[in-house]
Amino acid sequence: MDENLPLAFSSADAFSRGVTKSALRHKVAHGCWMRVSRDVHAVPHEWSAATPAARLASASMARARAHHADKVLSHLSAASIHGYDLPLAPGTATWLTVDHGGNRPRRAPDVIVERASLAPEDVVEFGRPVLAVTSPARTVADCLRHLRLADAVALGDSALRSDPDLAASVHEVLARQRGWPGGRTARTAYRLLDGRRETWLESWSFARLWQLGVELPEPQVTVLDEWGRFVARVDAMWRAWGVVGEADGRMKYGLGPAGADLAARSGLREAFSAGAVFAEKRREDRLRDLGLEVVRWTLDDLLRRPDEVVLRVEAARRRGDARRFRGRLVSSPETALRKLVS
Repeated sequence: MDENLPLAFSSADAFSRGVTKSALRHKVAHGCWMRVSRDVHAVPHEWSAATPAARLASASMARARAHHADKVLSHLSAASIHGYDLPLAPGTATWLTVDHGGNRPRRAPDVIVERASLAPEDVVEFGRPVLAVTSPARTVADCLRHLRLADAVALGDSALRSDPDLAASVHEVLARQRGWPGGRTARTAYRLLDGRRETWLESWSFARLWQLGVELPEPQVTVLDEWGRFVARVDAMWRAWGVVGEADGRMKYGLGPAGADLAARSGLREAFSAGAVFAEKRREDRLRDLGLEVVRWTLDDLLRRPDEVVLRVEAARRRGDARRFRGRLVSSPETALRKLVS
């Protein structure tokens, strides 16, 4: 990185490292640096190689250092800093919260400002120089209120995977936010959270299917055969139906720049050899031999043909019969949230 600058940096960041205004203009004019947005720059090859989450976090911090030191990084900006799973195309707009007057957000192409009260426990310090960022619990609560349901659930699940005890704190924040915009959506998303789901793809898939009328399955269930031998750990199990659900993570979706980021946080496989395909088929055959039905889908299926996925799940439910299953199922330990919601 030039002059030891971060991935995204403001003019002020560059000047503080001895870069002159004329040198900055020269680097931009000759393609050494690129403009990400107004007064935010990056080195082109480093920017193109970075994940969407890294871009958002770095651009948000650059803007905050330069122009918004009195505001608190929040929502998706804070989520990217905390390392939570973001929507597929999070963009690079900086989310900020200001603790005074009114509640109508101001939006610009690269900055979104929310006006809302902030309790002392809602704000933490991050980085050098120190920036104010919403706490993990406040960040999750804000994202549950503002994101689409499936995106909110995927983000919330990732937060609970990193800290299962966060559930109670999120609940407390949502209680303080009662009556705020998006509160009903947040409460619905909160009830759907489950930190036992292991990937973004699982979380997003099951929340999306729930929106389409499919009952939530139990996540991450271990299947043993009739002699107690391990057969598989499946993404989801509809116990009453005798149906296994698998969110297929093979990288065949054509997601463009978001693909690498999605692979990193969702367990997607970049390629699948003939041997891997055979092993996967053998695993599925063993599940069927025990009397289970198996239905699988890809992200592309749910993005482009969601109704077809629902029909496949319903067809598997009609074929399934839990009484045929000859093995044993072992649940993953319930998280603090599942106990709290139950």
